[in-house]
Amino acid sequence: MILIDQTEISQIIDVFNVKSSTIQIKGKVNAVSLVNCTKVSILLDSTVSSLAISASPSFTVQILGKVPTILIDGTDGGQVYLSRESIDVEIVTAKSSSINISLDRKSTRLNSSHLYD
Repeated sequence: MILIDQTEISQIIDVFNVKSSTIQIKGKVNAVSLVNCTKVSILLDSTVSSLAISASPSFTVQILGKVPTILIDGTDGGQVYLSRESIDVEIVTAKSSSINISLDRKSTRLNSSHLYD
């Protein structure tokens, strides 16, 4: 497991060409980008702006805090686990399939959800 715990709110974390790994990002960062990674799991506290996933099949992301926007592009197969704080996230997908979004069972603010491609 890769642990990133010395984080600041102004930092952007870019993850490129990683395979079969787990990455934990503690604290609040500006943004996280996952590009061309296979079978990567990310455990993320919070971001100011976004989490972007591109060309990264079989990814798993668990958000513990707040992420306002998730962008998924050109990715087949992935799991996103949202916390109660991220229930109002905006998710944008393009050229992607088999993306599962799981919500915290205790979330009661969700009336309906729609995913558009």
